[in-house]
Order: sequence, then C-alpha cells, then structure tokens
Amino acid sequence: MRIILVYGGSPIANDPANFTLDRIKSVLEELEVETKCFDLHEDTYDNEQFFNDLIESDGVVLGITVEWLGIGGRMQTFMDQCYKYGKPADFNDKYLMAVVLSKKHGERDALNHLLQSWEMLGGLEGQTICGMVNDAIEIENSPALLSIIDKKTEDYYRIVHQKRSQIPKSINYLSPKSVDTYNLSDVQHTIENESTVKNHKHSILNHDNAHQKDITIIANRFKRQLDQDSDSNSNPQLYHLKNAFKGADEDKNYRYLIKQTDTNEEIGIIIRNGEIEVILGTIMHPDVVMHLTEDKMNQVLDGKLTTHRAFMTGELSAKGNIGLVYEFDKLFEFI
Repeated sequence: MRIILVYGGSPIANDPANFTLDRIKSVLEELEVETKCFDLHEDTYDNEQFFNDLIESDGVVLGITVEWLGIGGRMQTFMDQCYKYGKPADFNDKYLMAVVLSKKHGERDALNHLLQSWEMLGGLEGQTICGMVNDAIEIENSPALLSIIDKKTEDYYRIVHQKRSQIPKSINYLSPKSVDTYNLSDVQHTIENESTVKNHKHSILNHDNAHQKDITIIANRFKRQLDQDSDSNSNPQLYHLKNAFKGADEDKNYRYLIKQTDTNEEIGIIIRNGEIEVILGTIMHPDVVMHLTEDKMNQVLDGKLTTHRAFMTGELSAKGNIGLVYEFDKLFEFI
C-alpha cells in the first residue's frame, strides 16, 4: 500500500497540522505502508511528480491549519492544479484522509470545502480529523488527542486496504470528472443476475479475509508499541543515544535524521521541550540529515569521534542546518 501525504500549511514551528501529519506518517509506516511526503511551501515541490506518484498510490492525506478562512492559498492552488492538470483516472478510487485544524475557528467549513473538492475530482472520502488546537505541543502532551489520531489513522488504513464501497452521492453525477460513474438501472439489473449474486458472496468472503488481516496487522502494531522500551534497549545505538542525552533548553526544538550509508538504517532524533525521542526509522521535516557509515556512527556513540570532527574530515556529510552538526556534540555525552 502507498499513501501520499501533502502538507499545505505554513512553515511555522509547532504547527498542529504539520505535527499531526508527522504522527499519521509514523503510524502508517508501523503498519508497513509506503509513504511519500510533499510540502507545498517548499520550493522543491514538483506538481508533475505528485501526479506521477498519485497514479501508483492508494490514498492521499491532505493537511492544513486554518489561518483565517478557507483552506488557504497553497492548498487552494494545489486543488486548482489537480482539477486543471489531473486526469479523472488519476483520482478514481483514491481515498482521502483530510486533516483540518484551526487555532480559532473555521475548521468545519474548510473541511467541507476540501472534501467536496476531492469528490469533484473523482476521489473518495476515507477519514477526517477536524478540530481546534492551539499548537503541536497541545497535541503532543495529550494522550487522548494522540490516541484519536492513531485510531483514525488505523481506520483509514482499513478503509483503503479493504477498498470499502461507498453510497453514490449527488456530486458524482454533477461532476464532469465522474460522468457515467453510476447507472442505477444497470445496477438494479445486475443485482437480479444470479451470477453477480455469487460474485457478491465471494467478494464478501474476500472482504472478511482482508478485515481479519487488518486486525492482525494493527494488533502487531500495538504489540510493537508495548515492546518499544525493550526494543530500544535491544538496539545499542538507540540505547546509547537516549542515555547519553544531556538535555536541552525547553525552547530548543531539533529534528535530526541519521542515515547510515552502508546499512541503509535510519535513526530519527526529536528534541522538544527539553526531552528526547529516538526512533528507529525516518521522520518528517528533519532540520538536518547526517550521512555516515555504521562504523563511524558507533565511534561517535563510543565517544571516540565527534560529529564535528567527522564532518571536518569528510567522514560525515550533512544536508540542512549544518550548525546542528556541531550542536550534536553539546547535546550528548558519550562515554
């Protein structure tokens, strides 16, 4: 399964929609879903690349934080481009998960706008997250809100994986993107056909099998969550990073992504509010990406090599905020 995540908000620290998309991505990847992310505010966003990836995808997650009224300029331009340049077949059977959060008001109107636009393109409604949240910290510090995001993401996963059918809506008839999608007389005739009834029974059995498989996958995800501490301890690198963290000022928010070039293993480090979270795997929107071999990484963790020295000697390369490579040595004390 492949899911595209599109963030249409502003590059503001602690943006709630941005944080929520990051959480959704993490849950999907735990469910073994391949993800691709697009940030509409970045100069590197490629509209043509989005359409190419859309063809191979099963669903799309769109996320915005309502600044004033509506879905915002970036997301509106994006939807306009989808309508102008996209083909109807590109959006058919693509399930949308819409994330619309506001700091004051207007989230419901923006959500309806987003859902209606997607349906006019020919897509399907999958799941929604809609509400008023002050910032990402409010979500991060609320187990209840985090649980809601996780459960809605899991439900979205099941909807996409099972390719759930939906009741026809009037917009399917009005939209030029969806002409001849349904013909009620043909449907009635088909239902009366005995062979179709048999196929329908077979489809139900397949649906039940898919549902059982989804339950197993999601149950395994919860098991991994329960074993998270033991997994961290069993991975020497994660264990060293957690225990060597010296702390940071609460106003310092850093996101490191470490890629070990010879093993292709990735480690994400999120430092926020003076606390650290270490993740085995990738993270969204890293401030800096550091590349080095597993051997050099282990030397850093053993206190035999600093990231500063490794960068100066070419043993470590970095992309993004290079200053955080030097800051790394101040945040950790490896022995």
